[in-house]
Amino acid sequence: MNEHKTLLVMISVLSWCAVNCKEEKLLYSTHSYVKEIDLKSGDVKVLLFLAGSYMFSLAYDYDGRYLYIPRRSGDIIKFPYPNNQTVQFEIVVSVNAPLGIAFDSVNKHIYWTEDEKGKIMRCNADGTNKTTILDETQPSALSIDVENRWIYYSQELNNGNIYRLTFDGKNRRVIYNLSSYVYGIQVDVIDMRLYWNEFSTGDIKSVWYNGSNVQTVVSTNLRNNWGLDTNDDFIFFSSHHSIFKMAKSVGQTPTVVHIDTNQIYGVFLYKYQGKDYDENEQLSYTCIQRVKRFFL
Repeated sequence: MNEHKTLLVMISVLSWCAVNCKEEKLLYSTHSYVKEIDLKSGDVKVLLFLAGSYMFSLAYDYDGRYLYIPRRSGDIIKFPYPNNQTVQFEIVVSVNAPLGIAFDSVNKHIYWTEDEKGKIMRCNADGTNKTTILDETQPSALSIDVENRWIYYSQELNNGNIYRLTFDGKNRRVIYNLSSYVYGIQVDVIDMRLYWNEFSTGDIKSVWYNGSNVQTVVSTNLRNNWGLDTNDDFIFFSSHHSIFKMAKSVGQTPTVVHIDTNQIYGVFLYKYQGKDYDENEQLSYTCIQRVKRFFL
């Protein structure tokens, strides 16, 4: 009886969140720019201009409310977001040609890949305690499953693998083999799946956390795919100068969200309720996970 009441409460929270939780801002990076799209109005805003900077990925700290960006020239920067004033960025840590980035919101750690040096690295949110987590052949994109304490990462190789390992760099195992230059990867904690973008084939693929049930969500034939992010229902991904949106289910047709004048790299969907992301939304998010798992 108590379990039934608990389930009813969680379903109520799920219904409330479906109405009130907004996911309207899509951030993306190009050569020299970080921009924001309002998904309701379609308005585009320049958040940051850094001439000559290649910024291939984006990560966010919802507690500290900072956006973290690796610059290929050799550092990771951050700036407060949302921010209605002129952006003032700061350098967090000096690194070696960073490619992918992810943020661990529990331990307040930044993770990044250095494909040229062949390393997965970590430091504190303030840039201290820089540590090598793993030596790897051309690691590229990475994504963190905070709930289950896993890191998923890909390789910048034509016949590469997608791996899973613990936060200390141990228990490494292959989740998928024969991937092709993966620069966009995302853990979906609600559906318990991993999604990724293949640069060479244009495919978007998906797999269960344990590596089973491999699916090709869509074969875009667009190639030059980079960033990828998800929400409850949709996948957002970049290819060439465009950002696309599509439902997660197999066989759907992508629609164009935005076209830029430059190649689009990193893609990040900022999730918020009203003006700020708060503890109520985090609670609702946790309940959603539990409700979905109850029915799986």
